[in-house]
Amino acid sequence: MFFKSKIYYYLLTAFLILFSIFISVYIYQNRQTVNLIDFTITVSSIVIAVLAFIISLKTYLSIDSVNNITKMEGNLLENENYDISIIYLLKKYNKEDAKSTGKEIIKDLKKRFKKSKTVLMFANNLQHFIDIIIFFAFLNFSEIEDSNENLKEILEIIKEKKNHFHSISSGKDFILIDESVNLINYILQYQNYVKKNDYDFPVSILDIRGAMIKNTVSQTIYYDYLGLYYNKKALKIILNAFELEKIDIFNIKILQKISSNIHILTDKEKEKSIMYLEESLHAFDLAMSFLPNDIMWQGFIKYNMARSSYFLHLIYKKNKNNNKKWINLMDEAIDARYRFNLLLEDLFDETEYLQKSFKYEENLAILVKIIIILAESNQAKYINEDYKEIKKRVQSLEDYNYVKIRRYKNNIIEYLNKKD
Repeated sequence: MFFKSKIYYYLLTAFLILFSIFISVYIYQNRQTVNLIDFTITVSSIVIAVLAFIISLKTYLSIDSVNNITKMEGNLLENENYDISIIYLLKKYNKEDAKSTGKEIIKDLKKRFKKSKTVLMFANNLQHFIDIIIFFAFLNFSEIEDSNENLKEILEIIKEKKNHFHSISSGKDFILIDESVNLINYILQYQNYVKKNDYDFPVSILDIRGAMIKNTVSQTIYYDYLGLYYNKKALKIILNAFELEKIDIFNIKILQKISSNIHILTDKEKEKSIMYLEESLHAFDLAMSFLPNDIMWQGFIKYNMARSSYFLHLIYKKNKNNNKKWINLMDEAIDARYRFNLLLEDLFDETEYLQKSFKYEENLAILVKIIIILAESNQAKYINEDYKEIKKRVQSLEDYNYVKIRRYKNNIIEYLNKKD
């Protein structure tokens, strides 16, 4: 493009010089007192000077335009005091069902990134994508008409925009853009694989330079998913030891089998599992440190901490039989989710899809807690209710059309029926 522009100006210059010579000859023929050579040089000089001014002005405007396009001052990716209004985002995207919600999110993201004409707009839209990526865990885009293809198109637009802006300018600020794009891509792939109970991730979050991320929400999400990555690495070792693959570990019989036979893990498997679980807890602690007073994130992160703590307790249980850290964390997670859902009930007149999804998260934590307790041989240490009361409570929980909730409820009720 730049090469063609240079040829254009060379041709224009040559044309104007020839045109000035023609005009000079024409004028000379009518004004004999004018020296032809001097007059021709004078006219050509004026024409070239005007052309040079036009080129200089265009160059200045081009440089100014590039500066405006590439400037990063005030971008949200660098904001270390950033926070989001989850209520605003819920109001924006909370539709009546998964299909409508998914389409609304995809439509908005596609529009945002197509209109990202500057690096500043692009960076801010990347942050918006990260802000709402938590909603993607509640959606299966492969089941929503055209949404999967549109999501792939959005990711392609993001890639093209990133490469375009890199070709114009580069610098340390662009590292934030690179790592934010990498974080988005990783989370989407992680969510897709976990939904299938597949822990063989094609990419690793360790490839992302998390220390470079500055935005508080992005840091929270990065360290939460780092903790989940380590958690899944540990679970993969445990499941492989029991020759279990692509299966939901939160099943009473499976947990009983693992709990009763945890000794079959080799010393190396135990060492690696413990290392990964401890790393996951460290990452979750870091995630909590950025938004410590956000009850939504408390509900997510403490639930994740509880699961890692439980499996760590499982491996250690012969030496640390009184380890109840996991159940305390699970109770804190359930309480945070309950309080968040109470807040949503007050703020929304109608219960729509995303609001139901947060209620699903609360019920999910309750059911996982019960499944773990029933799988343990010393249930009485954790609960004061009898089996009938537990069954009654489980039956009262809404499943909100989530298959996992229905499966967990059935698993618990079938187990309790055999105990009656």
